[in-house]
Amino acid sequence: SFLSSWGPSAFFDLPWMPLYLVLLFLFHFWLGMTALVGAIVLVAVTLLTELKTKEPTKVAAGFARTRSALAVAGRRNAEVLQAMGMAGRATAMWSASHRDYLLAHERASDVATGLGGFSKVFRMMLQSAVLAVGAFLVIHDEATAGIIIASSILTSRALAPVELVI
Repeated sequence: SFLSSWGPSAFFDLPWMPLYLVLLFLFHFWLGMTALVGAIVLVAVTLLTELKTKEPTKVAAGFARTRSALAVAGRRNAEVLQAMGMAGRATAMWSASHRDYLLAHERASDVATGLGGFSKVFRMMLQSAVLAVGAFLVIHDEATAGIIIASSILTSRALAPVELVI
């Protein structure tokens, strides 16, 4: 599922992130600092996501293997289970395994979705902050109006791959 998502394309965009940050620093020191702090926070959220989802994902994978083994054994021995009157028990075992899998998968998904949602909201707030810093610089004649738009676009391009990796 990772290979069919936007994740692999983010790895092609990730090497450009330092260049975009350098360009922001060339526009103005405070624009670069705003984007750099935002990038550091997003990288920290990425690492936190990895740490928090590693164990729940392993647990869910274990339950998935058990569930799959029960399903294969049930299909292979369906006639014997039916003849011996054990089909109900086999179904109950698979249902319990399936329930455990769904709960573990839900826990892993909740963590990943929550931190992914935080990263999206934070990136939008960061873009607004870059616009605000740019507007402040324009008001104080330290930058031109075009810098506001250019810095917003560069910040978006610099931090989008990090969000996709999360």
